[in-house]
Amino acid sequence: MQLCFLNAVFPSKSLTVFDTLANIGLLFFMFLIGLELDPKSLLSKTGQKALAIALVGITFPFVLGIGTSFALRATISQGFDKAPFFVFMGVILSITTFPVLARILAELRLLTTEVGRMAMSAVAVNDVAAWILLALAIALSGSESSPLVSVWFLLSGCGFVICCTLVLPSILRWMSRRCSEGEAINESYVCATLATVLAAGFVTDTIGIHALFGAFVFGVVLPKEGPFAATLVEKVEDLVSGGGSGVEGETKR
Repeated sequence: MQLCFLNAVFPSKSLTVFDTLANIGLLFFMFLIGLELDPKSLLSKTGQKALAIALVGITFPFVLGIGTSFALRATISQGFDKAPFFVFMGVILSITTFPVLARILAELRLLTTEVGRMAMSAVAVNDVAAWILLALAIALSGSESSPLVSVWFLLSGCGFVICCTLVLPSILRWMSRRCSEGEAINESYVCATLATVLAAGFVTDTIGIHALFGAFVFGVVLPKEGPFAATLVEKVEDLVSGGGSGVEGETKR
């Protein structure tokens, strides 16, 4: 009965469309999160606190995950190598889902506050540590996956971040300088920026990293000064966070 209802409301042909729209929306949402996040905050006292919180927040659950894997090694770990299984269990229980936390903070309007910046900085460090640990687990399970795969992910991801940091800011600053305060922003600049978000997601997805990573990095390196960034936030926020005002109103009640 449930399967018939599901097929009637969501035919199999429509799932691809829904999945594509959902991924595009999530892609622009992560771009918006990166756009509203100031990387300079990591150098402040708040950033240092976030680093300490991230280290404690990933170390304690990781140790508990390894302890749990010892208890499960006689059941679900059969057929797997011990070392990769221990690392995978530790990572699974210690990782923080970046999009979920970002969405919660955005809906509560805490993303730009000191607490929100600290939380986002901590989860960013947490995700980096999780990627390194997953790369270690893949390297340890060399019987099924080549260690070169993890090296490719790591080097390609670092190369993408370096390229975005060195090349894109100068172009984006040139576009921002051509946008005067109080005047209408050239729509071609906005369209070019949003197209670059999709291109960045495509590049990281081709590398083997999730497309959200590319959109987030592009949002982080985009200059925050001037009316151009504010216009992008205004246009993208209505698209991906239309329900935020309703949540905020319920929170105030």
